[in-house]
Amino acid sequence: MRNFLALILMLPLIAIISCKDDEATTQPVTKTNYLNVKIGSKWTGEEYILDTAKSERLVGSKANYTLEIKTKETFDGKSAALFVREYGVSNRKDSNYYALENDGSVVYEYGREMQSTFNSALTGLGVTTINLGIKWVKVADASSTSWVALNQNLKDVPVSVGSLSGSLNGTLVINATKTGTNQVSIDGKTLTAELFTHTLEIKTIASVLGSPLGNINFSTTIKYWFVPGYGLIRYLVEPSTLTATVPGFPSTTKLNGLERIALTYTEAK
Repeated sequence: MRNFLALILMLPLIAIISCKDDEATTQPVTKTNYLNVKIGSKWTGEEYILDTAKSERLVGSKANYTLEIKTKETFDGKSAALFVREYGVSNRKDSNYYALENDGSVVYEYGREMQSTFNSALTGLGVTTINLGIKWVKVADASSTSWVALNQNLKDVPVSVGSLSGSLNGTLVINATKTGTNQVSIDGKTLTAELFTHTLEIKTIASVLGSPLGNINFSTTIKYWFVPGYGLIRYLVEPSTLTATVPGFPSTTKLNGLERIALTYTEAK
């Protein structure tokens, strides 16, 4: 399942067609700095693959990592910080951008992680990487109890299976909620983290030469635990489900989940 782990961390991103972001149910404005973006700040932690049956950590799947903020720059329309994660003995590396609003009480994540979940499912079926065009997704908001993080129409998205080329048409919706609080440990301290839960659902019709072949649908849940002043301390992608009515595809495909937990945090001076 290492191929799944690699794919869930890295993927290209291209064009977006029709986007409707960040419709929110709001509370009184709250100032909470969820994420430090000082260049040089670091986190160390552990990453695990989760099995499809009970979302339990697979034996032998632990990977140690160091996450560091490397640069700050304007990226795809937002003032953003580049977070780079490196994995000990494997020499593997991945990166993603985060942007803040309202003094850090609103956090946006670039869509690499979310899009890769769908791509990893299709890769196991022999489908090439698909560019759904997920860009900035609001993953945390201190003043909202729920919001539509993304509502995007997919139109004629190119897809290839072996020597066949076709397209996907449908919708991609991400709904977000502030779910509550949990206790987490970092630097030997027990702290209260705010939990934000995102449900990602993709519904498409696959076509070749303009003729529909069947449906390809995908769903998963992604969770973020933020501790003000410490950042994103826990991240979890629940095991995902892909269903298809396309000839030659299995009707249901289950994918492993992913969990990351930060253990230490060093803020840059």
